[in-house]
Amino acid sequence: MVMFGPTDFQIENYSGNMASWNDFGKFIASLNKGRDQLPENIKVKVDELTRGVSDPLEKIIRLYGFMQQNTRYISIQLGIGGWQPFSAEFVGQKGYGDCKALTNYMQSLIKHAGIKSYYALIKSGDGRYHLNTDFPANQFNHAILAVPLENDTMWLECTSQTIPAGFLGSQTDNRPALLILEDGAKFAQTKSYGKEENTHMRIVSGEIDQSGMLKLKANNYYTGLEQELQHDVINILTKDRIKEFLNRVFDLTTYDVNHFRYNEIKTAIPKIEEDLELTVYKYATITGKRMMITPNVLTRGGYNLTADPERKTDILIKYAYKNTDSVSLRIPDGYEVEYQPTDVNLETAFGKYTTSVKIEGNSINYFRHIEINGGRYPGSRYQLFSDFMDKIYKTDRERIVLVKKDQ
Repeated sequence: MVMFGPTDFQIENYSGNMASWNDFGKFIASLNKGRDQLPENIKVKVDELTRGVSDPLEKIIRLYGFMQQNTRYISIQLGIGGWQPFSAEFVGQKGYGDCKALTNYMQSLIKHAGIKSYYALIKSGDGRYHLNTDFPANQFNHAILAVPLENDTMWLECTSQTIPAGFLGSQTDNRPALLILEDGAKFAQTKSYGKEENTHMRIVSGEIDQSGMLKLKANNYYTGLEQELQHDVINILTKDRIKEFLNRVFDLTTYDVNHFRYNEIKTAIPKIEEDLELTVYKYATITGKRMMITPNVLTRGGYNLTADPERKTDILIKYAYKNTDSVSLRIPDGYEVEYQPTDVNLETAFGKYTTSVKIEGNSINYFRHIEINGGRYPGSRYQLFSDFMDKIYKTDRERIVLVKKDQ
């Protein structure tokens, strides 16, 4: 590919230079200069919210919540508007702005509270893989705020009205952001979320009747990047639409969602608790005297990947995560085990995968644990990755075969 960027340039009445990132930072700083003045009523509100509070983190959390409650994201980019944010005074009066305007507004709020921060340009989405830090040019599509604190930098996504303070999410995590300084610019890396932050734990209990119908309860606990889908579901959809979503999200045949409940805990590593009750029709397959059951009820992963012995490009796993399933199923009286899957324990460069099945009397106890390591791997390892995913795919769908005892 070939990239182009100007050295000396002018946009409306603003002249700039992109010979270096420092020069580019000076240009962005000139666009933002003097746009941090808040309306008087907003200054009064900031003083009220921070009065008696000495902890900078608590001040930021309060002011971030105030911004979320009183602004909304609207992108208007006429003329130089694609480069220059609306003033903090405009956003304070009107209650809206794009990412640049809302970031500048949040920066102005905490500045009034005595907290220093940096306006930061970033490439969101899959941009982390395409930003060339060796080539000064406007490669960015988003703005966020960096707040240096005593022990770490706090990053603020200012366009969301629902995420907690300090959480960036998969759109802007683990990538370079260009901090705009008073006299230039420098790159800093945004927060990276690892396996310990990105978790999903599921506890399932259920009972299968003589017809093969399964009634189950599932308690799910999501954290970090693993809770993003659920966060969007509960903050965007109506209750009826949530039920529609749940009625098509699971790899099951015919089922009804009888009950669902969510509890969102808005910390810097957000958590969501999800309780479900489902009725799954014909979950078990009955053929003559035999009943076949898949003990992995709700979490079936892995891939059937296409063979590619000549692969040259890297394998990219976008983020690391850790999932655990504990399933307890009660089966009807009168059955004994004819076949049960063997325990599996895999450990590769890409991650770990463990399953086990124990059958005691009328109880099936199934355990599954998977850890995936995010990162970039050479294409020469593709076959190993394919074998790993294929083993997960097959094991997740293995069945227990029960046979009815002769009376």
